Amino acid sequence: MSIYICPLGALLAGVMFLWVAGKKFALESVSEGIKKPIGGWFYPLAKYVYCVCALIALIAGAILGGIG
Repeated sequence: MSIYICPLGALLAGVMFLWVAGKKFALESVSEGIKKPIGGWFYPLAKYVYCVCALIALIAGAILGGIG
């Protein structure tokens, strides 16, 4: 069951945090508590690469019967 739940949860968290909440919220949240704000590279990398990787993990886990 965790083959589906873990990647799905990661994908949903990424979509809600990066796509729904927006750039300003995401950058403020990850920069909270540090002296120098995180660079501009973070948002596009997280928004596209992280979400696509989570989707690939979900699909691969379903097709291959687990990837771990």
